[in-house]
Amino acid sequence: MTIKYYAFYIGFMSAISFLIMFIDKQRARKGKRRISERMLLGIAALGGCFGGYLAMQIFHHKTRRTGFAVGLPVMMFVHLIIFILLIDSGTIPLPKV
Repeated sequence: MTIKYYAFYIGFMSAISFLIMFIDKQRARKGKRRISERMLLGIAALGGCFGGYLAMQIFHHKTRRTGFAVGLPVMMFVHLIIFILLIDSGTIPLPKV
């Protein structure tokens, strides 16, 4: 795995998370059927936590829910630790300068 693939994966999952948070916010405003919190948090846990957190701040969505207000920053921290460990172990080589 290279850093490009890892960055693409995290970026893709973050874009998906951002989009579904936006959709859920729109549905909430219109009183329509919502996207489950399990789905929102699941996608965030799989790498979309950065986009989910950004959407939470921009759209003021789920900001009072502890699972999101605490969970997303914790997930971001965990993903950063995983990234550092992957680089340190040599699994993800850094580009040569």
